[in-house]
Amino acid sequence: MKLQKSVLKILMFTLLLSFAFIMPKDVQAAEVQYTGNVIPKMTSNTNPSGKASASSLSSTTDFAPYLAFDRTTTVRAYAWSTANNVTSAWLEYEFPSLKSITKYTLTATRNANASTEMPKDWTFEAYDEGTKSWIILDTQKEVKDWQNEVKKEFTFKNNNLYKRYRINITANNGASTIIIGLMEMMESITNSITLTSVTDNQNVALSWTPFTNAEKYNIKRSTTSGGPYETIATVTSSSITYTDKDISSDITYYYVVSVVVNGEEKLSSNEVTSAPLKANNILKLVLEKNEVKQLSVSEDLEDNTELTWTSSDATVATVDANGKVKALKPGDTVITCTSEDGEYTDTIKVLVVVLDYQLAVDLLIGEKCRLTVDDAKDTAKATWVVNDPTIATVTSKGKVTAVGEGLTFITATDEDGKEIGKIFIRVRITE
Repeated sequence: MKLQKSVLKILMFTLLLSFAFIMPKDVQAAEVQYTGNVIPKMTSNTNPSGKASASSLSSTTDFAPYLAFDRTTTVRAYAWSTANNVTSAWLEYEFPSLKSITKYTLTATRNANASTEMPKDWTFEAYDEGTKSWIILDTQKEVKDWQNEVKKEFTFKNNNLYKRYRINITANNGASTIIIGLMEMMESITNSITLTSVTDNQNVALSWTPFTNAEKYNIKRSTTSGGPYETIATVTSSSITYTDKDISSDITYYYVVSVVVNGEEKLSSNEVTSAPLKANNILKLVLEKNEVKQLSVSEDLEDNTELTWTSSDATVATVDANGKVKALKPGDTVITCTSEDGEYTDTIKVLVVVLDYQLAVDLLIGEKCRLTVDDAKDTAKATWVVNDPTIATVTSKGKVTAVGEGLTFITATDEDGKEIGKIFIRVRITE
């Protein structure tokens, strides 16, 4: 009986030993990988994007907050530093769009006394817009042994999205000021979605890299870089594309895509923008309230009667069976004409404005004026388009001729089709 127990113990020990060698291979976690520094190389507190700030600084030039984000540690005089006798302070960077930061680094400058001036105790925090409070993501105590131009890295878990991050320092290593030569921030590669966009004359096509364990994606849009964003659509995890067809040709849009995991919105993509549309899609017929204009499909107005004319918003402007448009109130509408067989259809966009005052070049019929872009040499490179050629015409060199009573505008676009500027032209019959 004792022999049997001994044999059983040996067998159990052998099995446990086998599991001891097998288990680490099965449960070993994959190494977390990170993006590069997602803070751009700052040249001022607000350029090229985002915003750097601090609770204290020694100088607005040599020790400004952005100098901790300029990707250099060359000399002490070009780094962020607090004022004298300030040993607790915060340094913040605000991203233009939401980020899920999971790693940051700190580096001393080349000429700094790193052992005493670099931080010792601090918290790394993110600002929660919902609660209007700072959330602690990482806490560090008694960090010592700093050396000039030697980087220290700090990682933590974070699946949430924030725009504002800061290091909140409560003590340094004994100097009368705090100096940081360089601070970087990174995201986990598994916590990133890469968004791209392609714009044609009618739509913005978005596509993004898939996210592991995603339940769905929220497509968000704004007319301002950095938001706030509005959710315009939600797609399932099997979809990694979306086409935004509800766009206005005279507006630039900014997009991000966020991922939902376990019912919670976890993180967001980079921001992309819609490309400028062609000039002919930007232009609209401008009418003042109660103004009437005739539309036609040919020189013979009788051809208009063979078409069906409609207005997308008849409260803004109406159109009769002969293509005559009447402006009623400020707003946008689209006039559509369609042939009886449906083989021909076309549209024109109409903007109705109330112009008690509208700064414009005032011309009598037959008078001329000349427009230019910056200086004469750039004028020839521009493309000039008049909104209503029955009121005024414009040559390829920006020379304008008044031909009919009314108000119109002329748009100049550069070689890439991007709008450079716009100027109104008012034409009168008599003075």
